[in-house]
Amino acid sequence: MLMLSQTGIIMLAVLYTKRPSLRGLAVLSSYGPERPWRAISDLAKELNMSPSTTHRYVKTLRAVGLLEQNPTTREYRPVAI
Repeated sequence: MLMLSQTGIIMLAVLYTKRPSLRGLAVLSSYGPERPWRAISDLAKELNMSPSTTHRYVKTLRAVGLLEQNPTTREYRPVAI
């Protein structure tokens, strides 16, 4: 039996769909306690998306207050809600 984590399920959904809401969730699910800050290039590689597409999703998530950017490193992390 194949067992997938919640992140794994979201990642599979991203691979097989173009639905923007799922891609946005995939970006958010890429964060965890072991890697709180992420660069666009790291997210893009992990999510198998182009850096420009990844940046558009991150920019949207930042605009609605779900991500914040470190001005020095230009990396992003989720905002505590």
